[in-house]
Parts: sequence; C-alpha cells; structure tokens
Amino acid sequence: MIRAFLSIKNQCIKSEMAYKANFYLLVFAGIVTKFVGLGVPFILFEKTKDIAGWGRNEIYLVMVYIIIAEGVNSLFFEGVWNIPEMVFSGKLDVLLIRPMNPLLQVLSYGVGIHGLGDLLFGIPTLIYLHINLGLVNAKAIMLSFIYIVTGTVLCLAVYIISNSIVFWFDSGGKTSIPYMIANVGQYAKYPLRIYPVVIQVLLCFVIPYAFMGIVPAMIMTNRISDLYFIVVLGVVGLFFLMAIYIFNKGITKYESAGM
Repeated sequence: MIRAFLSIKNQCIKSEMAYKANFYLLVFAGIVTKFVGLGVPFILFEKTKDIAGWGRNEIYLVMVYIIIAEGVNSLFFEGVWNIPEMVFSGKLDVLLIRPMNPLLQVLSYGVGIHGLGDLLFGIPTLIYLHINLGLVNAKAIMLSFIYIVTGTVLCLAVYIISNSIVFWFDSGGKTSIPYMIANVGQYAKYPLRIYPVVIQVLLCFVIPYAFMGIVPAMIMTNRISDLYFIVVLGVVGLFFLMAIYIFNKGITKYESAGM
C-alpha cells in the first residue's frame, strides 16, 4: 500500500518536472514567500525587545516548525485539497473500487511543488535556530525531529477534517471552509498570551494549531516541563484518529456523482 502511494507520488513529481521552468519558479516562490513571512516579526522586533517574553529567534522557531509541517503536507499530501471536487464530480467512485485505502489514494494525488521551497527554506533555518538558541545536544535534535513529525501529522489531520466537511455540506465541489480553517494557523505563529482567551481556547482545544509550533517551542526553550511532550503526542494522535474517523464516516454518506 505504501509502495503504491510512493509510486503514484513519484509519477506526480515527474509530471511536474516535465515543465522545468514552472517547477523551479514554484520552488523559488515557496522560498521567497516564507522568507517574506518572517519579515513581520523582524519589523516588530525593531520596535520592541520581546513579544510576551519571547525573543526574535524563539518566535522564528515557532514559525519554522509550522513552515516545515506545511511544506511536507504540500509536497506529499496535496491531494487532500481535492476531496471536495472528487466528491462532487464522482471521481471518488474510482478510488472506492480499488483495493487500496481511499484516503491514502486521495492523499497521493497531486503534489505542491511550493512545499519543496518551504522545506529548502525551513530546514536550514531550523538548523540555524538550533545553533543560535544553543539547542545542539542530541536530546534537542531528536525532540525537534519528533515535533516536525507531530506537526506534520496534526496539520494533515486538520486538512482532512476541514475538507471532509463536504460529505455533509455539498457546495458544488468548491468551498472556502477548508482554507478558512487552515488560515487559523496564522494565529499560532505567536505566543498565546497576546490573544484573548477565546483565541487561546480555539488554538489549543478546537483547532489545536498551538501543538504544531507554540507548545513544542515552549518545551524546547524550557518554558514548560518536558512532560508536555506526552501531551503533544496525545493531542496529535487523538486528532489524527478523529480525522480518519470523520473521513471514513463521510465515505458512508457519499452518494456518487453530484451527491
């Protein structure tokens, strides 16, 4: 099953690379977009020494965890954004009759080349931040890798749930809801303390983007106990299982083309 997923993904990448100018332009655009995104805290820190007690590089650490998680999802799981269109057009029918997990098939279709740009920017930046923040021991490196994995899984879970809403609320194959939910993640790039309680609750318990970057960065910078590592694993695992359940439940509601 995994081999089939990788085979389909390989064909998608080859298809994208057939147009080399477009391929490199998308990669470059991904790098530039993320670089510009880091400009906001840079400007803020020109006016202040910290944001709710967080320094510039600590804020960057939060942002880079999110950038890498989004990059991996764009590069490997871009197909999740096709769920609404597949449901409405009936393309999901073909996937359901194949001897392969429908969700895995959906995720395998398409590749977001800009995600490669995210990774080419995010990984070197993360290495720089580790050195600058003194996080160069084996434990810190191992934890950082785990937080990249958990962030990627959580990001994917949010995407699956938000796109699976179409199984219950048909919108002609086009809906802005998944993008609206994904944009909530923009609030998770800064310390929770600067937000009202409502936003904090939203980021921690409803759409738990805080566990992609903020909470891991708090653990890495010793703001909270290492024991919160278990909480991160628990929240991510629970949310991912919820995403799979919601998608599978949606499949039972699916009524073929046009629903």
